Amino acid sequence: MANITNIKRLQGKLAKLADKYHDSGTMAVVVGYSANYAVFVHERQAKHQPGKQWKFLEQPARQLGSTMGDMVAKAMAGGVKMLQALYLAGLRLQRDSQAIVPVDTGNLRGGAFTAREDDLESVAAAAAVTGGKVRNKELTRRTKLTNKQQKMAAFHAKRVHNALLKRKKALDLASQKYVGNEVFFKNLRKANRNKKR
Repeated sequence: MANITNIKRLQGKLAKLADKYHDSGTMAVVVGYSANYAVFVHERQAKHQPGKQWKFLEQPARQLGSTMGDMVAKAMAGGVKMLQALYLAGLRLQRDSQAIVPVDTGNLRGGAFTAREDDLESVAAAAAVTGGKVRNKELTRRTKLTNKQQKMAAFHAKRVHNALLKRKKALDLASQKYVGNEVFFKNLRKANRNKKR
């Protein structure tokens, strides 16, 4: 039977590694578009304005594959947790994708999002509202709505805004709990280090 020496030291090292890289929840980040026609535009080969194209999410993902891997590795080497590093890489992909989205009214580009997989539904809904606001603003500029139409648009925008605020409050509560847990564990690690001294 094998005998392990310095087991306490080994357990301490493993505990430090677990603290350094542990994230609660899922380890997946999703980049996408909330517009209901996003898949159609993405998959349909058509003439677009110069610098815009179909496959606006797939093409940057293929080009940035190794770059995003390097970003995640570099961030984690700097002490960033895995989920945060993946989120940073997702934001980079979103930025590059939005630059080549075929834009008519801005709804598609405005509906882009990057989210943890477990927050996907609420973040996509918020992105849809943002995309809708961008679209409404552009359409208002283009068509100069009549007074009655402007009142109706403002009424609907206010309803959407109130729904978004409710979702934001729920997300804020959830993130406060998450941040509270992070602070608690950070203080616990700090106390453990002070005990060792």
